[in-house]
Amino acid sequence: CIADGTIISDSTILTGACTLSGTLVVLGDLTIAGTLTHPVTNDTAQGLILRVSGTLRVPAQGAISADLKSIYSSGPAAGKPASHGGEAYSLNASSAYGDFRAPIALGSRFVSPEGPVSYGGGRIDISAASA
Repeated sequence: CIADGTIISDSTILTGACTLSGTLVVLGDLTIAGTLTHPVTNDTAQGLILRVSGTLRVPAQGAISADLKSIYSSGPAAGKPASHGGEAYSLNASSAYGDFRAPIALGSRFVSPEGPVSYGGGRIDISAASA
């Protein structure tokens, strides 16, 4: 797809599946007509950072996703279901953590005694002139 730290200086259309860890800078417009994500990680400094000086477009067939991209099991949730926006719905849930207005931490993976491990959400940081 594209390398970490890539700077693109034109209107760009990303199609297909694209996995990027780090920063993508677009000097112009960006249309994401596929899926943009980052790899599974437990490194709290990793994630997807997207900087667009023009317009960011994500049509119906496109997506920016960090679903199930964190295997982080330390920190405030420490293996329990939790979230930035409020307490998770579970008997074993920990309190909400971080700032729900600007979540920068990885989601915590959940280790259930009754079933498989569930990965937490990853980290996406986007700024664009317009959307």
